[in-house]
Amino acid sequence: MEQLIPECQPIPSPENPPVLSLNDDEKEKVLEIDQYILQKFKSFQHLNLSTFEDRQRFILRFLRAKLHSIPNTIQKIDNYFEWFIQSKPFMITPSQILTEVNFGKFFLMGVDKNQCPVVVVLSRKHEPWTSVLEETLTTAIVFMEKVVKSGREMVIILDQEGAGLRNIDPQMERAVITLMQKYYPETLGKCYLVNPPFFIRGIWRAIKPLLSDRHAAKVDFLASPDLSEFIDKQYLPAQYGGDHYPDMEKWKQMTLENLFSNQVLKFPICCENKILVQSIENDWIQFLNSKISFTSLG
Repeated sequence: MEQLIPECQPIPSPENPPVLSLNDDEKEKVLEIDQYILQKFKSFQHLNLSTFEDRQRFILRFLRAKLHSIPNTIQKIDNYFEWFIQSKPFMITPSQILTEVNFGKFFLMGVDKNQCPVVVVLSRKHEPWTSVLEETLTTAIVFMEKVVKSGREMVIILDQEGAGLRNIDPQMERAVITLMQKYYPETLGKCYLVNPPFFIRGIWRAIKPLLSDRHAAKVDFLASPDLSEFIDKQYLPAQYGGDHYPDMEKWKQMTLENLFSNQVLKFPICCENKILVQSIENDWIQFLNSKISFTSLG
């Protein structure tokens, strides 16, 4: 049979995000929080928050994660700004995640039937004794930044075929879950666990308390690895019910190209732009010096 190579489709462009659906209460609270943020920062170009629509999507993720509490939402957003400026995800370069991608742990696999980006994680490729936690988290940040800028939720296929106890890494799992919950809330659409070994449900019982109820409900154990009900076969390799037999080396390269493509990013992620960096650092100083109180807003 001819070896067909599936497309590794770029994550949907932020210029064409899905239409937001807000109820009246959310609209009112988003406007309040937006006014607070506008007083904190004068420029949002580096955060992709230049327009009200951009900020609306950003605020809504945090608002829903904090159950519509304005003070709690603002505190969470403040924490995000602090982390963003200190961590500088906009300065990540391909070389920083090359080891993780070359191991074949993660790759992009087009979109599902709702046009949400699909990320495949191969558990058997993770070796805790050789992996560097910082590199794994950096890779996760790059994926999450791309998902957020697409304006959509992410679908994760956690493929555990061939994985064993040797691949279990509680420290890494806790760190990635914490990263998503603290700084990228409400970005997970669905996580499908396929080919799980017998012991994985016990591990899931240990991990589940770390998740919110909403996130825990997004995790599905599948008896069959066939994902064609959720993802078009044109984007699926044969082992997931699709039509393709992927060239993994080519998929690795396409994943890197898509993660760092300028099609999706509004700022240069591998930038040497000293003016941009100085602008961000100046904004952070302004943020730290701000005396605005959010308690009066809620």
